[in-house]
Amino acid sequence: MNEKYTTSDMALTAYLACRGFAIDGIKDDPDSPTRKLFIIARKRGLRIEDAVGEFHERRGMVEPNAYFNEIKALKNRLYQ
Repeated sequence: MNEKYTTSDMALTAYLACRGFAIDGIKDDPDSPTRKLFIIARKRGLRIEDAVGEFHERRGMVEPNAYFNEIKALKNRLYQ
């Protein structure tokens, strides 16, 4: 199993961060010069695929202020 999960979806990345997954970094997307990929570490005890499914099926719930703060933190990392 791959130890890292990557996505270009900032909203999903913020949700995963609120669920306790660590954001290990940001890298350029090799398929698109204007897109970035968020690198997310897998976490013991919770399958990242399950958390992604919850997000896409709109079943996932996190604290709204924490989610907003994660979005701001991700934007800061992107544009620093």
